[in-house]
Amino acid sequence: MPAWPQSKATVGVRDLLSEALSTARSIKDPISRAGILNVIAETQAKAGDIHGAGVSIAEALGTARGIELSTFRTNTLRAIAETQARTGDIRGARATARRIEDAVSSVWALSAIAEVQVKAGDIHGAALSIAEALGTARSTEFAFDRGRTLNVIAEVQAEAGDIQNALSTARSIEPAFARASTLSSIAEIQAKAGDIQDALSTARSIDERVFSRDATLDAVVETQANAGNIRDALSTARSIERASVRADALNAIAQAILTTNQL
Repeated sequence: MPAWPQSKATVGVRDLLSEALSTARSIKDPISRAGILNVIAETQAKAGDIHGAGVSIAEALGTARGIELSTFRTNTLRAIAETQARTGDIRGARATARRIEDAVSSVWALSAIAEVQVKAGDIHGAALSIAEALGTARSTEFAFDRGRTLNVIAEVQAEAGDIQNALSTARSIEPAFARASTLSSIAEIQAKAGDIQDALSTARSIDERVFSRDATLDAVVETQANAGNIRDALSTARSIERASVRADALNAIAQAILTTNQL
């Protein structure tokens, strides 16, 4: 195919984005204006206009700082930080995250930045973002908020392959339900990465009194079955204590066999 249709489409996108920007700048409400500018910036980056995206993000940041209600200002800055990370401006994203007054939202933003870095293969950079997020999380005054932030961090650590630190973070979480829920998430991440034995070990360390260990084992069974490891999936399924969850796990194995025609 000739190249001109693609070029023509690109010109059309740029014209549309120019009109979108002009419209966004006419919005009086700063919350809406900052939010739309941020969304447009991401589209500009996808269209290859990195400079234009940077200009739009700068406008969004300037607008966000003028939002009077702290909750809306916090949410908007967090969204902008995540857009900066997704468009490749990690340094700018971190700077924006640090401007967020609410510690929980700042940690979430830093964790989202780390997740983007993990997906891009920048494990070292992700570790730096996680370390900063951990420092902020541990300074959080209330245990519930600290638990929520550490939960997010532990999951990002696990996604980055840093299971030892993920488990360490998870085990420091209070209350017990949040700790067990985080361990469940880590076990699922381990299973999806193919680390079945470690996933089972993590799942079986969950305190059944506060969180369903069986539900986590059910998720591991599904991963095993979908990977074609039917014999191991059956072994895990039959170790599940609660009958309703065990039946669901066995059904998941049957579905996997039907899907892959492993008769």
